[in-house]
Amino acid sequence: MEADASVEGSIGYWKALAGAGWAGIASARRGAGRARATSWEPVALAAGIGMLAAGLLAKGRAGARVAAGLAGGLVAGGATAAFRALISPAAHEAATRVNAVRDAHWVQKHPIDYA
Repeated sequence: MEADASVEGSIGYWKALAGAGWAGIASARRGAGRARATSWEPVALAAGIGMLAAGLLAKGRAGARVAAGLAGGLVAGGATAAFRALISPAAHEAATRVNAVRDAHWVQKHPIDYA
């Protein structure tokens, strides 16, 4: 009987963790329309690396290398900007909420007695 209660408690805990994660992602999605201060240095760095890599790997005439470099820079810069604007806040919010659930669970299992 005690094992069944333990399994049910574990399932409830995992459900709470998953729910906190999904709630964090949903919260970040709702806040995606708000203006955020974005640092463009990583985007510029990724675009430069993408341009360099695509230009060096492209074969053919100089025009093809330039076009490949510009395309590589656009893809790398766009991916970095999308990550910083969408994925990073969602991961941060989900981690914050999951950690709150984990902390509450730990305190429940290990009550602090100051008396």
